[in-house]
Amino acid sequence: MTPRVHRIDDVDEAAATAFADGVNAILANRTDSDDVDGAPFAVVRSLTPTWRTRFHRRIMRGTLWHLLALVALCVVAGSLGRWDLVLLTVPIGGFAWLGLYGVIRARRERWLYRHGVMVTATRATMTRGGYVYPDATGTYRGFLHGEAGPMITVAHPPEDPADVLVPAPPFTHLVNTYAGAVLVFCGSAMIVLHAVMAVDFLLDG
Repeated sequence: MTPRVHRIDDVDEAAATAFADGVNAILANRTDSDDVDGAPFAVVRSLTPTWRTRFHRRIMRGTLWHLLALVALCVVAGSLGRWDLVLLTVPIGGFAWLGLYGVIRARRERWLYRHGVMVTATRATMTRGGYVYPDATGTYRGFLHGEAGPMITVAHPPEDPADVLVPAPPFTHLVNTYAGAVLVFCGSAMIVLHAVMAVDFLLDG
C-alpha cells in the first residue's frame, strides 16, 4: 500500500536506466489483479562480517604472530646449534593453533545450541554454495557456504539473524571440544618448555 524507494549506488548509469525503463514498461501494462507485494520475495544478504569471518581473521593474525615468534626462536636456536629444538617446536605450535580453532568454534556452537535460533536453510540456486533461510520477521536471508546438500541446519543469535553459522556434525563437534582442548594444553605447555630451554641455552652460551 505504501510506495517504496530503493537507492543503489555505484552502478553503471546506462544499465540502471535500462533496468528502470524495463520495470516501468511492465508496470504500465499491469492490471489491478496483478498487484502483488514483492517484499516476501526479497532476499537480504548482510555485508557485515559474521562471527565466523571475524574469528578466522583473529586466528590468522594469531598464527602470523606465532610464526614471527618461531622465526625469532629459530634464530636463537640456530645461533646455538640447537636445530632439534626448532624441529620440535614448529609442528607442536601448529597443533596448538589447530586445537584452539576447534575449541573456540565448538564453544560458539554450544552457545548457539543453548541460546541461539536454529532454522533450516535451503539451497537458493542450482550451483553449490548459495542458501536462504527465514528469520523471525519472515524475511529471507542469503549466505554462501561450501555445503552441497539441498537443505542444511544453521544457527544465529536472536539479536542478529544475519550472523549465521553452520554447526559442525555431532562427531566433529565432539572432536573439536576434547581433542582440541588436549592439543591446546599439550602444545602450549611444550611451547613454553621449549622457550624456557631456548633461554637457558642462550644464557649458558
